[in-house]
Amino acid sequence: MGTIDVIIRQAEEKYWAIIKDETYPTLDWVTGKTIRLASASRLLGPYSNLSDPISPNFREAPMLIPSPDGEAWYLYYEQYPGISYGLSVASSLTGPWHQISGYTFFADWDKYSMPEKVRHGCMITISREEYNNLVAKFGRAKESKSNGR
Repeated sequence: MGTIDVIIRQAEEKYWAIIKDETYPTLDWVTGKTIRLASASRLLGPYSNLSDPISPNFREAPMLIPSPDGEAWYLYYEQYPGISYGLSVASSLTGPWHQISGYTFFADWDKYSMPEKVRHGCMITISREEYNNLVAKFGRAKESKSNGR
């Protein structure tokens, strides 16, 4: 299986490779162009236990972060080409994973918004103090009633 967009996280007493299955989806390879997980006991592997897809097809650029309370995992991914970002959530990296947002055609259902034309992003956890310092330095964009930003 060809892979791209791999990130590694150490969590739950393992190393996790979060990967994009780069194979084009067909009836013989239905998992193509999805986000999947594999795990290893050591950083350099070998990685095994390849999961079933944890995203719909045609998703890439996974970004895995813990929820603010540490009780769940958030997996953001891009629906390409640059159409939107989706979000799946699970209480453990072993799943089950549930898609809760992304390209639903219902703006009221979206849990967040992204700037237009954003591609292959990255997220980091920051403290409240770091957030307050950033807002003090750069301010906040006014929210538009038409698009929720």
